[in-house]
Amino acid sequence: MGIVPRKRFCRGVLVLPPDHAVYLRGRRRQALRTNLRRASTAGIYCEVVSNRQRGLDETLQLLQRRWGEATLVARVGAVDSFLARSDVTVAVARDEQRRPLAMAAVLIDNEVCLIKFAAATSHEARWALHDYIVRVLIGRRVRYLMADGGGPFGALGFTSNVQHYQHLLGYELRHITPRRARPMKRRWLLAASLIVVAAVAALIGP
Repeated sequence: MGIVPRKRFCRGVLVLPPDHAVYLRGRRRQALRTNLRRASTAGIYCEVVSNRQRGLDETLQLLQRRWGEATLVARVGAVDSFLARSDVTVAVARDEQRRPLAMAAVLIDNEVCLIKFAAATSHEARWALHDYIVRVLIGRRVRYLMADGGGPFGALGFTSNVQHYQHLLGYELRHITPRRARPMKRRWLLAASLIVVAAVAALIGP
């Protein structure tokens, strides 16, 4: 089909290396390594929620804590309809009592992953869940993790704290030009194209 002439937009993009050990290397990943050690010491672990109703319930719990009741009520329809899609997977970080501390509702195609909804009530769990998603994507040979959102200015619309967090995780600002979807056999794994709308600030925010 070729490229569809559409306006380009700015997004934060994490180019994934072929090996997770490579991703963790270097001074720039020191904060990530430190928080992963803290998460491990605290007994935090991550998993994909296979029960869709449970995934929805836990997602709404976390979003309510982050957004507040009024905002959640206003947006619950969009959250519910998205999570009901068969190509969406919910990944959760839990404490030792199996209580959810962070979540990300995701989609992925063969090369690109985008976060749709995310929330966290624990600093360490936020880092642990992002790293868990990165490991899953590298294992599936996905090349890019994209951070959407930020309003009309794309990634430039995120707060400075969010932009700094993304920088520590290895995201780079890229101009993206959408292509028309082409028929292809999809590999829906942990989730699909991690679409990071406003909720991503909960996962990668301060």
